[in-house]
Amino acid sequence: GVMGVQTLGSDLESLLNSTSAKKGSKDDGTSQLLIPMTKLSHQAALVLTGCHSLVLIDGETTGDPLESAALKAMRWEVATESGNVVPSAASEKKQAGSPFSMPGCSSPSAEIEILSRHHFSSKLQRMSCVIRDVANKRCYSVVKGSPEMVGNYLSQKPKGYDKAANFLSRRGYRVISLAYKPLSS
Repeated sequence: GVMGVQTLGSDLESLLNSTSAKKGSKDDGTSQLLIPMTKLSHQAALVLTGCHSLVLIDGETTGDPLESAALKAMRWEVATESGNVVPSAASEKKQAGSPFSMPGCSSPSAEIEILSRHHFSSKLQRMSCVIRDVANKRCYSVVKGSPEMVGNYLSQKPKGYDKAANFLSRRGYRVISLAYKPLSS
């Protein structure tokens, strides 16, 4: 499955050093870092809904299976009418996807439009997009990629950023860092 990692304001260092992160114990601290995708921070949800290679072809969503799995785990989808990303409707087994609220916005974000897409480059170790929150008419630059590369672009890394990325990588997790920046209109 796809899991999120606690970030943005989380003190990753103290989570890793918590008493439940005992070496050799069944819970080695991983459960302190991982959270369900439906409980991601609003900022992480913005990046994942806007920074992907998923497109509609003949009414079918096509693209990277991991990106598709991430959106499904968040209960969001590419809308067949617009091609924008929106919360999924409720089903018998699953509740509907939830809009998220970005800081400084008056309305919840319930539709994300990709304005420009810069596909993943293994040389650059990242992909980026310029997106628009349709309800709030706000644009953002969003990026995802290797923790090392994204970390180079952050004005300030969260405390424990590198340590948490290394911790999860050593345990076999595929670690992808997310970042965003509001753009002025």
